[in-house]
Amino acid sequence: MMEIKKNPLNLNSTTLSIRTIPNGFCFALFERYSKDLLYFAQHDFSSLLNQEDELNQIIHQQPILNHSFDEVFWLVDTEKYFLIPSSIFEQESLSHYWQLNFHPLEENESIQYDIIPTSDVVVVYAIDKRLESLFQKQFPNLQSKHKQSIQISSVLKKYRKNGQQLNLFLYEDCFDTILIENGRLILANSYPAKDVNEFLYFLLNIFEQFRLDQYQTELNIHDSSSNEVWINETKKYISNVLVNKECLAPIDKKFMQSAECIKQITLLNLPLCV
Repeated sequence: MMEIKKNPLNLNSTTLSIRTIPNGFCFALFERYSKDLLYFAQHDFSSLLNQEDELNQIIHQQPILNHSFDEVFWLVDTEKYFLIPSSIFEQESLSHYWQLNFHPLEENESIQYDIIPTSDVVVVYAIDKRLESLFQKQFPNLQSKHKQSIQISSVLKKYRKNGQQLNLFLYEDCFDTILIENGRLILANSYPAKDVNEFLYFLLNIFEQFRLDQYQTELNIHDSSSNEVWINETKKYISNVLVNKECLAPIDKKFMQSAECIKQITLLNLPLCV
């Protein structure tokens, strides 16, 4: 278990952000209004229990998680999502939309959606309904948000100038893209990328497909993976590259102890950005 906290720890007016990861569970606690990071913990799962049982055990054995929080966000990070224009979106047609894009839902899945208020788009995605039930029982005010929904809202809120801008959110084995033009959303998608060659293939394909100018289009890279190789190779092909490595919420130096800690905190504070 990795645990870092700010002393003294004041639990009044706090926001909890939680995230399941392939081999564990992590969460961060923020001061609601200043958005200062107060606490971070990451638990790695063992092979003795199934994920649901072990997560239930962690939640009930972690004293800080038995507090009543002002806000609780579950950051959902799954590749199974798609966008649909809000002008034609109908909640009662969610199952139909899903089958058009993916196979029928798996037994343990349920469909959720996020409405993006700054754009004519709805993000539809699947969540594990067993985990949802567990989280809702512990946190009655739970709000689930897909990672891409938050990234889209944040980008549209922050970048409203004229022209084209492509935003990349780099992760360990994939990257998310958000293309805006004159403040309007043009593209939002995710791509697998295990190495720099796959990354460049998809990136340059986007520039070609959308006729982006490799000299004029602003490419804004949000890097939580500390992948200098990908960034340096990108600069060989794209002239106007801006790199943002800063965490989105104010972070005390004690929380910057490891690259893993920084990566998880960067993701966990995404819900605070919109």
